[in-house]
Amino acid sequence: MTLVEVLISSMVLGFGVVALAELMTTSLRTDADGRARDVATQLALQRAEQLGTLPVDQLPACGGLGSCREHNRAYAPARAATPDFACTQVVDDARIPDNVSSLEIGKYRIDTAVDAPGGVTQQGGARILSVSVCWTSQKGLVQQVQVERLVVPEV
Repeated sequence: MTLVEVLISSMVLGFGVVALAELMTTSLRTDADGRARDVATQLALQRAEQLGTLPVDQLPACGGLGSCREHNRAYAPARAATPDFACTQVVDDARIPDNVSSLEIGKYRIDTAVDAPGGVTQQGGARILSVSVCWTSQKGLVQQVQVERLVVPEV
């Protein structure tokens, strides 16, 4: 094998190692984004379940439907609090338990809205409970999951 062949082989091997390293980095970032989305979904479901068990007349007066994200680089303005409930809350340092360690994800913003449903399916006294959870991804983009639940008065 000549020196030129060795240099070319080393260069091809180097490109392969660089491509593999980039693949691993992308895989880790995608895994972290998926875990963050999982935590956000769990937070939204917990809040919807917690408030969905209340009678309709005891739901917080967090008006309007909407989201905590204005666009992919900005959060929407915080919702006004009621005397007994913070319609916008920030959860710091939520953690995802896994088999190896706890992965620290960061801050999540939880927005809660309660509004009367419109349209032909409106049922007397029913309310739509909307819970939005936002966070900033590793790429600096504001991500969001939203859960809605129809809360109907007991008959």
